[in-house]
Amino acid sequence: MKKVLIHFADRINDLRARRIHRELNCKEKFIMFTLRFINITIFTFPRLRNRRIANRFMESVKSARQAPRALLIGNSPSSNQLDIQIIKELQRTRNLEVFVMNSFYKSSLSLGIDPDYIILSDPTHLSSCNSSEDLWTWMRNNENLKIVCPASWETTLSSESSLINPVYYFNDDEALFKTRSINPTKPRSYPSLTAMKGLAVVGFMGYQSICIIGIDNSQFESFSCDATNRISLSSNHNAPDYQSTIDLTEIWDFSSADYFYDVSVIFRAFRLFRNLPIVNLNPESYVDSFEKNHKSELILPEFWLMSERD
Repeated sequence: MKKVLIHFADRINDLRARRIHRELNCKEKFIMFTLRFINITIFTFPRLRNRRIANRFMESVKSARQAPRALLIGNSPSSNQLDIQIIKELQRTRNLEVFVMNSFYKSSLSLGIDPDYIILSDPTHLSSCNSSEDLWTWMRNNENLKIVCPASWETTLSSESSLINPVYYFNDDEALFKTRSINPTKPRSYPSLTAMKGLAVVGFMGYQSICIIGIDNSQFESFSCDATNRISLSSNHNAPDYQSTIDLTEIWDFSSADYFYDVSVIFRAFRLFRNLPIVNLNPESYVDSFEKNHKSELILPEFWLMSERD
């Protein structure tokens, strides 16, 4: 009965809108048409442009793949378990390509690992932001590093005369609740997390196997609520100075329920990537959407999780 009433109400509104439009004079119709055109210009044309750019560059990065396996390194503390020497050897023999993200340069891993790609998506990491100056200096000093970032950044980065790093663009437009696509040439169906965008890009490139580490969705471990019910998050990353404490109450007026609802949405979104050949190298990771490896050659032996079958 409820569905019938909703349908009836929608039908009435539709008929009313048509009648009102007929009653408008020519001037008013012209104004409505102009506003609609402006709306299409502002929102639709840039999305079409981003899709065109992403199509071109994602095909280019796909053809640039030179190894059968990929390693995507996140910024959770578990990434410090990696065996740097093994990774460097596999990179040298072109058996592994390494992807990192965001402020990887702040971690101790950056002293030993020379990544092949870096995934960026946070607007604060755009080259025009003063807060990202150290990041871009580090990237420019690693001229073989390939940058993968949103297509909306293309206008800004194409004018960067000092940038010699190859740059590839993916589609970062949002289409939540409209699609379940993880194709980086199309609007994304998952939350705006760089880790998920990295999974989409790496998955699109067609590797036989994708290893992930440091993508544990464990930030909630640093969640706290004080005596005045203000909630905050402390740093829970692989580098001590990765971020300071964030007051969620002040920034987003979050409650505990709001925060943990968002956490559950993120956990569910990881399921979109289950059909990719992903192996989680952290067997104790909270992310349970992928197969886990408890004794990977990419992990230092002291961190292997022994089981009863060993």
